[in-house]
Amino acid sequence: MIPFVRSDFNKDSSPDGMGLIQLKYYRSVPDNSNSKAALTMFNLLDVLDIKVDSESKPDGSKFFPAKSCADIAICHPESKSGEYYLDPNGGAKTDAFKVFCDFSKSPVETCVKPTTIFEGKEWNKKMSQQFQWVGQDLETENGQVMYEPRPTQWNSLRLDHSHVRQNVTYNCKNSAAYRTAEGGKETLIKFLASDSQEVTAFGRTNKMVVLQDECHVKDDMWRKSVFEIDTPNMDKLPLRDIAVSGANAENEFYSVEMGSVCFY
Repeated sequence: MIPFVRSDFNKDSSPDGMGLIQLKYYRSVPDNSNSKAALTMFNLLDVLDIKVDSESKPDGSKFFPAKSCADIAICHPESKSGEYYLDPNGGAKTDAFKVFCDFSKSPVETCVKPTTIFEGKEWNKKMSQQFQWVGQDLETENGQVMYEPRPTQWNSLRLDHSHVRQNVTYNCKNSAAYRTAEGGKETLIKFLASDSQEVTAFGRTNKMVVLQDECHVKDDMWRKSVFEIDTPNMDKLPLRDIAVSGANAENEFYSVEMGSVCFY
């Protein structure tokens, strides 16, 4: 039923002097102001509910960064391996940074890649027995390999995990990664760890594992050797630089691929 209201009485003058009473009716129009306010309030509550849920179960987006990839896997088991945002130390999200989450690994890995650009950089080894640090050629400001996380973020990542690993690929052309010397192998490559200690592949301590070695072959072809450090000593990584010994011949060339730092 459509509601009506009586508005007023109008007396119309007629020839016989008899006034005809006319009733005017109007369709009532509901006042929507309260409904709109209620709708806005419910929308706001929905938004707040979503925000609270996202804060308690961060999805690794830029607006809701997680503490680690493991947290994303717990809160969102359907998540697929890829890039996500993390904020391990909490607080303001302005220092959140992008990582690669590998959900195929068990435990889940949180990997941070360097921001220093190595791609396209090749060096002709100098005729010298001295080690040349690569970071000095790549980062003129501080001379070390750089990463996005701030020191407080690194500390939080270390506290939240029990192991960390990183690998480095040494691309070589007639440039060996080591040479045979009296008493064993002598490294021609060394790395600078975050604790300021030097790491080599053939040392007694602070050792890198050799995953692949083709650089002993000198045939004017580009080959590679792959090194990795995997340690519970969280202060070792990330690696801050790599040094390469000088050449014995002018036809020795090399380039470097610094891998991601992966916490698990």
